[in-house]
Amino acid sequence: NYVEKAKDYIHNHYPFPIRIEHLANHVGLDRTYLFKLFVKDEGISPQEYLIRYRLSVASLQLMQTDLSAAQIAASCGFGDAPSFCKHFKVRYGCSPLAYRKSFEK
Repeated sequence: NYVEKAKDYIHNHYPFPIRIEHLANHVGLDRTYLFKLFVKDEGISPQEYLIRYRLSVASLQLMQTDLSAAQIAASCGFGDAPSFCKHFKVRYGCSPLAYRKSFEK
């Protein structure tokens, strides 16, 4: 399955810059066709899937480590901490640090 192969690529390369062209080349499809297949199977674009995956990894790091938001942003493939924080707040409704504090005992 092309979409599963693309998702595996994302899971293994999320800390690095990934473009739809990378995914398309990896699975051997035209980028437009891969985009259509991905949206059909997942209901979201490959880019949105990548962002959500990066955020899920980041949320685990916030709960399980003492790394700063900037360190987590870098380790999860976000270009900078403000971009990471913006995406995180949209997805989780709070800042990364507020999210971390909600899990402190």
